[in-house]
Amino acid sequence: MKKIRYYIVLIIILFLQAGIAHASFEITEIMYDIEGTDTNREWIEVQNTSSEAQDLSKWYFFSDNTKHSLVPQGDSVIPPGGYAVIVQNYQKFIVDWPNISNFVFDSSWTGFSNEGETIAMKDPGQNTVGAVTFSSSMGASGDGNSLQNINGSWSGNRPTPGQENKSSGSNGGGGSGGSSTSTSNKSPTTILLEKAKEVEVPKVTTSIVAKNIVVAGLPFSISEVTNGKRKELLKAGKFVWNFGDGMARIDKNSEDFNYTYEYPGEYVITLHFYENQTNTKPDATSRLIVKVIPSEVSIISVGNYTDPYIELENKSTMEVDLSKWYIVSGVKIFYIPEGTIMLPTKKLRFSPRVTMFTGEDVKNISLYNPGGEVMVTFPMVKNTQVYNSQNRKAQSIVPIESINIDNIMDSNTNPAGVIDLDTLSASAGDSTRGVSQSTLAYLGLALLILIASAIIVLLRKKNHNGEKEDGEEGYTADDIKIME
Repeated sequence: MKKIRYYIVLIIILFLQAGIAHASFEITEIMYDIEGTDTNREWIEVQNTSSEAQDLSKWYFFSDNTKHSLVPQGDSVIPPGGYAVIVQNYQKFIVDWPNISNFVFDSSWTGFSNEGETIAMKDPGQNTVGAVTFSSSMGASGDGNSLQNINGSWSGNRPTPGQENKSSGSNGGGGSGGSSTSTSNKSPTTILLEKAKEVEVPKVTTSIVAKNIVVAGLPFSISEVTNGKRKELLKAGKFVWNFGDGMARIDKNSEDFNYTYEYPGEYVITLHFYENQTNTKPDATSRLIVKVIPSEVSIISVGNYTDPYIELENKSTMEVDLSKWYIVSGVKIFYIPEGTIMLPTKKLRFSPRVTMFTGEDVKNISLYNPGGEVMVTFPMVKNTQVYNSQNRKAQSIVPIESINIDNIMDSNTNPAGVIDLDTLSASAGDSTRGVSQSTLAYLGLALLILIASAIIVLLRKKNHNGEKEDGEEGYTADDIKIME
């Protein structure tokens, strides 16, 4: 009996140790109700509470009863006691917080409920860790503050993403035990040191604004946000871009532009900003890791003469923007409307009332991307890409084995080797119109030679039979002259 109790206690201890080992990230700050429009601007802060560095990209953020993956926008390994920020939309976050560039993870969720929400972290083993339930009654409800855990109590305070939470002297409109931090027991030297830490050294900062997951062959937008030492936006200087695939560019002014990666892979975009064109050392730098995935949008089926629909499928795990894509059948083109989104692993069907395609049209169609490249054809055709070094656009080469015989027979031009009897006589009648005079002369000469040869054969045959009559002269080949 004692042994059984011993083993039970041992199992409980091991289970608790395993739980403690995994419980290394805790939610410390929640920005759930930003002033103005908070769509895609929400974020949370987590802290590595373990004594070892942890790779946060292997964890998940749990919200909406769904786990959300975490995509690092830089370093993913958080040191012991370090902080990281999980954002709803990275592009919008760096506009709001341009100085926060490291330990930021892009994720996605539908949006927090201000009147009651439970969020948590999930470790690599799918265990729920550090669940937090919050509501607007705890503070930070549209007043510019974030909800922060300070010494075990949640209250509304000035946002500090990626940094230790500090009370701003007010609980921000209620909360569970929130109160101002007392400084009466601190020495003047300690207070001065803490204030000195809060003083930021003015510096120039720059951040790259772009998607971190894009599709090969499709252009995507890139821009930057550069701030001066007084937090003012800088629009002029020298912007040196490197895209990690052998291409680079230099701009004198801040401007948005599109870029296209031709091949799948992971690339590092770097930006070096110089306030003056003559500077040899950059005043600010930024980098962004971009994952380029192959296009997995395909045409999986088409309808018949009764219902000639077109059905697409997105086989990838990310949504695809089909804006400015188009479908071609012969001389007919259907432009997919702006803002058309294909969800991950979902299908999309276009009605003939939209495309205006007939049953004959959908027999052979092609899907093009905004760059004019053929992404897929139906029926399926092997597509070999040839790139032009000047315009960098792909041209489609269709192998001979994939040619559709039905399409050839339906074309307006007569296939090679097929004789049209209805037009044969007309063609023969017109055959001499394009013949030159020299050709006619040669044909006439050949005809005379043929006639002369026939006469010679007949005369020789007559001489051979001895049928020459009296008074008649014999004729030989020498007596015959060919007259032109």
